[in-house]
Amino acid sequence: MLCVARNPDSRVRDIADFVGVTERAAHTLVSDLREAGYLERQRIGIRNHYELRLEAPLSDPGLDARRLGDLLDLLGQMAGDPARPNVASGGVTTSSATRPRGSGR
Repeated sequence: MLCVARNPDSRVRDIADFVGVTERAAHTLVSDLREAGYLERQRIGIRNHYELRLEAPLSDPGLDARRLGDLLDLLGQMAGDPARPNVASGGVTTSSATRPRGSGR
């Protein structure tokens, strides 16, 4: 989610590099996030553009009042940088020129 928050136009390869998993595992992660309602994908030509649903409630029963955006804010604070610099009001990420860490592409 942090990778997509930083760069909504990330490729699955970029996400895999960022997370430190194989492309196949990254594809599974993206699919799981889409099925859970945290992520939407839009095809633009041959590329994907992802939107995080920041208002989506977290599925943990102990976090009933928390939303995905709250989690991303916290993770960004812990990392010492903004986790979601590309967030627009309305609860979805917007496009950015920022590349995910570890991606030289």
